[in-house]
Amino acid sequence: MGGPEGLRSRRRAAERSRLPPQRDQWTPARTAHRRDTRLHPGTGGVGQCRLRTRTGEEHYNPIGSVHGGVYATLLDSAAGCAVQSVLPAGMGYTSLDLNLKFLRPITVDTGKVRAVGSVLNQGRRTALAQAELFDSNDRLLAHATSSCMLFPVPAA
Repeated sequence: MGGPEGLRSRRRAAERSRLPPQRDQWTPARTAHRRDTRLHPGTGGVGQCRLRTRTGEEHYNPIGSVHGGVYATLLDSAAGCAVQSVLPAGMGYTSLDLNLKFLRPITVDTGKVRAVGSVLNQGRRTALAQAELFDSNDRLLAHATSSCMLFPVPAA
């Protein structure tokens, strides 16, 4: 089911099953982590996701750079949104693992950062995605891969 009526129907079913509603688009949910990381959806297509944000000192670890958990949140969100974009209605996903490589530190001087996620492979039960984190000069800051488990979302 597409359109607003299909979305309302899926939301009602998800509320009854206590699972989060599926999105018609790949944009991340309006959650506290989205607000706290100032995560904004960008352009993308099926199998892709682009997110952008500007980090601040509130994201710093004790040594004066952005905490690795913020990197992980950005990369996991981009990879997960890319997987969500290829799933048919009635299917959900959850991360099985997330492997990160930190390449450069992020500070307030870094400016805006962009996370780009893409699906590398999709099977019946799992999907493999990658995400890259870039600064405004297109320098690679971090790279991640994520395996996701795919599962049917129970109907009402």
